[in-house]
Amino acid sequence: SSSSSSSIMKRWPQPVVVSHGDYEQDAALDDFIGGPLYSQQKNLPKLPVPSIENTLKIFLPSALPLAESEEEAQNLIQACESFPQEALKLQERLEARRDETSDSSWLQLWWNQEGYLKYREPVVINVSYFFNIKHDDETIKDVEGKPLGVMRGAAALVALGQYRKQVCSGQTPQETIGKKNIPLCSTAFKYMFHGCRIPKKDQDVYKMYDPSLYKHCIVAVKGQFFAMDFVDAENNDEPLSLESLEAGLMKCITLAEKNRNEHHGLDLGVLTADHRDKWAENRERLLQVGGEAMEKALCKLESGAIVLCLDDDDPISLRQLSNTFWHGYNESHINRWFDKSINLMCQSDGKLGFLGEHSMADAMPAVGLCEFIAETKYGNLVNASRDKSSAKIPAVENIFGEVMDLVAKNDEMMSCIEECKYEKFLLSDLNIFCIDDQCISYLLAFPNENSSP
Repeated sequence: SSSSSSSIMKRWPQPVVVSHGDYEQDAALDDFIGGPLYSQQKNLPKLPVPSIENTLKIFLPSALPLAESEEEAQNLIQACESFPQEALKLQERLEARRDETSDSSWLQLWWNQEGYLKYREPVVINVSYFFNIKHDDETIKDVEGKPLGVMRGAAALVALGQYRKQVCSGQTPQETIGKKNIPLCSTAFKYMFHGCRIPKKDQDVYKMYDPSLYKHCIVAVKGQFFAMDFVDAENNDEPLSLESLEAGLMKCITLAEKNRNEHHGLDLGVLTADHRDKWAENRERLLQVGGEAMEKALCKLESGAIVLCLDDDDPISLRQLSNTFWHGYNESHINRWFDKSINLMCQSDGKLGFLGEHSMADAMPAVGLCEFIAETKYGNLVNASRDKSSAKIPAVENIFGEVMDLVAKNDEMMSCIEECKYEKFLLSDLNIFCIDDQCISYLLAFPNENSSP
C-alpha cells in the first residue's frame, strides 16, 4: 500500500520512472537519492577501449591450444597478423564513441538495449540467473501448524526489509575494489526493489516505482498473487515483526487454497515466461479483457518490492532444486512473475532460492542481498522479537481478485494461458553443476544432451 508517512527515503520527483535501458538517462535518480551509495558516481573511471595489440596478445595464446591441426594453427596466426589493419576503422569508431560519451561507460547503452531489452527470447534461462541461498537448518525447526516455508519466508522478508531500507535511502556504502579502493558503479542498485521489466513490441522497458510510496511485497501461492505490506510506514520503514509476517503469509495461503477450490486459478504468471513479443501482445490482451481493474492489478504487482514465492514442491537433489529455482520445475513455474526484479522462492522444507531478472542489474548487488538473508537466522529473529508487543497482521490483497472471472470467461485469453503452460512444460531438464560458497551456491547449467529442444 502507498503511504506518505515520514521516512529516511526521499519522495521521488515522479512516482514511477520508465527506463529505456540508458544508465546515463536514469542517473538523475542516483543524484536525487544520494547518500554514501552514490557518493562516488561522478568519480568513476572511464571504461577503456582495449587496444588491438593487447587484445591479440591475450587472445592468441588462449586460442592456439584449441587448434586441431598445424594448418589450423597457422591460419589462426595469419589471421591475427592481418587483423589490426582490417579492424582499424572499427577501432577508431569505438575510440571516438568513448571520447564522445559523457557517461563512464561507452558500452552500457548497447549492452542494456541490444543484449537485454531488445532480446526477444524468453527471460527464463536465457536471461535470468539464480542462487541457492544457504539453508537455515540450524534454527528453523518443525512447529505444529507453521510450515517451514512460511518460517523461512518470513525471516527472509525481515532481512529483505532491512536491506531495502539501506539501499533505497542510499545509506549502503559504495562498493570498492582493489588495494586502491577504486569505487564500483552503484547505478544498478536502484533497479533492485520495486522494479519490473515490462514487455513491449521490439524493445521492453523497465519500470521503477518510488519506494517511499510503496510498502508491499508480492506473495505468490498456488499460482495466485497477493500484495502484502511487509514494512511499517509508521516506524520509519522498519520491517514488520517475524510473527506479523508469518501471520500474513499464512493468510495468503488460506486465501489461495480457498480461491483454488472455488476457481481453477488463472496462473497468469506463466505468461511472463513466453517470447517477449508474444507476452507483450498477451499483456495488451489482458488489459483489454480486464480494463481499468486489470491495469490497477498489474500496477500493484509491478510496484511490489519483490515476489516471495511459497512453493508446494519439496525438491531433494541439487539438480531438482536448481531447476526449481531457475525456471520452475514441476508445478512451481505457475508461482513466478519472471519479469519482477527479484523472485525469492521458499520450498515446503524451508530451502530458499533467489531468481534475478538480469536486464538492468548484474549479480553483484544481488549477492550482497543474498548473503545478508543467509546471515539472518530465524532463531535470532525469534529471540529479538520476544520483548515486542503482539503481532500486527499485515494487510493482504488478492491482486487479480476483481478480474479473475473476466479472464476465466474469455476463451481467447484462457487459450493463450494454456498454450504458454504447455510450452513451459516442454522446457528441458538441465544438467547443473554447483560451486559452493559460504552463503550461496553458484550454479552453472548446461542443456541435457538427451533432452528434447
